Amino acid sequence: MTHIWRLEGFWIGKESVRGTAVAPAVWVDQTDAEFWDTIEKVQDESALWVLMNSNWSTATKQYAEWELSWMLAIRSVWYFLYSLLWNVSSAAASAWAYQHDFSMNNINTKQSLTISKKTPIWQENYALAMVTSLWISAAVWEAVIMSWLLRAKAWVNAALTKAYAVDNYLYAKHVTIKLADTVAWLAAAPALCIESFELNLIQELEDSICFSSWIDLWDIFNKWFSIDWSFTKIKQDLTYQDYVKNDTVKAMRIQIIDTATTIGASDNPTVTIDIAKVTFEDHEDDGGLNDVRRENVTIKWHYDLANGSDIDILVINEQSSY
Repeated sequence: MTHIWRLEGFWIGKESVRGTAVAPAVWVDQTDAEFWDTIEKVQDESALWVLMNSNWSTATKQYAEWELSWMLAIRSVWYFLYSLLWNVSSAAASAWAYQHDFSMNNINTKQSLTISKKTPIWQENYALAMVTSLWISAAVWEAVIMSWLLRAKAWVNAALTKAYAVDNYLYAKHVTIKLADTVAWLAAAPALCIESFELNLIQELEDSICFSSWIDLWDIFNKWFSIDWSFTKIKQDLTYQDYVKNDTVKAMRIQIIDTATTIGASDNPTVTIDIAKVTFEDHEDDGGLNDVRRENVTIKWHYDLANGSDIDILVINEQSSY
């Protein structure tokens, strides 16, 4: 049946047994979705006294890759952060509101997910889904957008029932960004006047296939981790040029809070990202003769050896456990 992309739905679930598909737990109301079902093949190019350069081909590997984008929703984001970082501590923030504190677990087999897809024609589960990158972007007057790139085992048939639930969404007007000399000083630091930003968290993955797994992935290992951030603002001085030149080190916070919405007794939908050590890697001016001069700044996030800290993310929503 011919259909448009709006008639396709995507769900996620946390796997109990790595690589074994589970039932969907929460829906993803995507604004964009791309997926690639990939089969790699090799050809027999043996010389057979003819001009044709091959006489056979056979499949050697199959897997899937996904890129899902949607507005930052505080309920569904938990699953992807858990897969990306894996350390999480959850506790009640107030009556019917819960805070989830994420931090990096430095192991090479983090939490796997199942991605489920339902269309008017077919229904599929993709097990062993691992996050390879997360992009978070925001610009004034727009929603905060998340884009996740994942790799998974090839699809298997599934029986899925469409189910959606209300979530809380966050927008650029909810964003506050701060810099300070240490994390302890971030709360009192002034908010920066920034017009747009893009945060990139990249996790290198490596596929593993055994003889016994035939052409399917046996596992997917996560390896090194990298975080970069860039932003655009009106240029008012030479502060950020000097930061680049002088190897300045700062702590940084991206806080996204909808203070107009109350969840629980007195809390608000929240995503807060703290990093203890950032350096300023690049700076460029932007604009033409008739434009207000702006500047684009690129920042690298680092492991803070002195304090044993890398990245901490706080999510406050209405779900107690997953």
